[in-house]
Amino acid sequence: MTVIELPDDQAAALKAKAAAQGLTLKGWLGKLAGEETRVGARKDVEREHSGFDAEKARQAGARIRELRKGVRLDLRGMSIRELAHLGHKY
Repeated sequence: MTVIELPDDQAAALKAKAAAQGLTLKGWLGKLAGEETRVGARKDVEREHSGFDAEKARQAGARIRELRKGVRLDLRGMSIRELAHLGHKY
């Protein structure tokens, strides 16, 4: 095992990058090195036993996107995109 000492600000930045991908720092570094850690494998097993159904999640996302179509704000019929663009003009 190799020990690397980093300044606190660099360590925090690496932890943030790992967290953005849903990994621990050890798991993220292992992924970068091309290794699968036991922690990452354990999360896959937990996900399988959690009852998560990827197909149901995809279908729910599709239903939400379908329901969103045509939804507008009360501000003279402006969409959120148009309202954001209006804010960027000034």
